[in-house]
Amino acid sequence: MTMRSGEVGKRIAICKECPELNKLNFCRQCGCFMPAKVRIPQVSCPLLKWDSMNVEDSKDKIPVKDITEE
Repeated sequence: MTMRSGEVGKRIAICKECPELNKLNFCRQCGCFMPAKVRIPQVSCPLLKWDSMNVEDSKDKIPVKDITEE
């Protein structure tokens, strides 16, 4: 999976301004670790602050690394 680097930045900026983001970067609404979640195109914010997106036509793509790999 890939996602536009600009969209990742927009999503994380929105999250950083949200009062539901705790100091450890977890969302109090969905429980997700947001630095990872914002990189997944098919997901959206539970508070509807950002939506899922289609990345098929993106020219500016960055890889989403498997966070389970060390």
